[in-house]
Amino acid sequence: MMAMQFGHTFSKRRKFDMGNSGFRWLTATEARYKLLLGFFRAMAFRIRVYAPLAYQPKGLFRSVDPPPEIRHLAFSIRESMSQVVVNRYINENMKAGYFADRLVIVAALPKSASAVIADCIAAIQSESGGVGIRRPTRYMHANHDPDLRPELVQDFPQGGVFKHHPRATGKNLRVLDLLGVKYVILLRHPVDQLVAYYCFILDKTNPLLKDAIRKDTWVYDYMYPLNWRLFQDGVSPNETIQYMIRDGYLNAILSWITDWLRFRDVNRSLVVRYEDFMTKRRETLNNISNFLYGRELDEKTLMKCNSIAEGHATRKRSDADNTRKYPYGWTGKIGIWKTYFSEENKRDYLSVVKKFLDYYPNASLILEAYPNLLDIDGL
Repeated sequence: MMAMQFGHTFSKRRKFDMGNSGFRWLTATEARYKLLLGFFRAMAFRIRVYAPLAYQPKGLFRSVDPPPEIRHLAFSIRESMSQVVVNRYINENMKAGYFADRLVIVAALPKSASAVIADCIAAIQSESGGVGIRRPTRYMHANHDPDLRPELVQDFPQGGVFKHHPRATGKNLRVLDLLGVKYVILLRHPVDQLVAYYCFILDKTNPLLKDAIRKDTWVYDYMYPLNWRLFQDGVSPNETIQYMIRDGYLNAILSWITDWLRFRDVNRSLVVRYEDFMTKRRETLNNISNFLYGRELDEKTLMKCNSIAEGHATRKRSDADNTRKYPYGWTGKIGIWKTYFSEENKRDYLSVVKKFLDYYPNASLILEAYPNLLDIDGL
């Protein structure tokens, strides 16, 4: 039928074609042939393009193995459907203020016993009727991403305790406001924290250092990028510590502390110092329990927290003889800086801190938490 229609049309109207010798009039048969040829070529092209899509639905249900940095994303229809269900659930709960009484955020300076204290908070939460779960979030852990995002509650649908090292940026503070949660801010004296973090990066099992060595690049630390070459064998601790003091790391720590003290919501946050947890554990944990749940710390929960803390300390002290990891001893002790610092390190530390107090906005707030910020001999 189609061929008859084509024949009828082109028997009345002749077309022309351009050959090597110029224009040439086509007969009705030749025009019909060329039109049909173009039609079939177009159909063949569409088949080549769209036929493989017939096999795609099956592939879209299969999981893939993505790099760790994007493993939290959905890569199959099945995963996407699961995320949609979870997202709708957390959306309704966010709007209802569900997480305000069920989720606790721990914003911690690195090497401030944050894992131990967060585990203790989870124990307190459990005894207070909460789920008592502490875990990392999928998007943060693989990426070493310290920023808060609303979707972190995907990993805490019933609440729990989340610990990480976010800065007091507008983005992170807005997430805390959106969730309406209470949060605990963990601090440590900068002079001891710097030494503890030096040993943390020095450890060859540290994935941050391993990635930097493999890629011949910076150690992309949560606080401040560090030059991995300063953490190699043969570089003296005093040289690397001097680099951390003078090249920006110490300033980053001081600003981290100051900003949290300045911008925190005093009604929904509690400041906890590492030194108080180490020397006045019961009083510190009791303050946390009262702040979060309005109840005194009972003996059962205290025993559980003591077990968590002692177990962690025992594991750390067992590494004290590892001179690669701790060149001058375990860094959990208060005043450990005295073992690691040279006179030059001490002099430059005091110089940097004095300048920070002079130029950084609201820097005096840090003296409220650490009046001995400059009087470190008595630490």
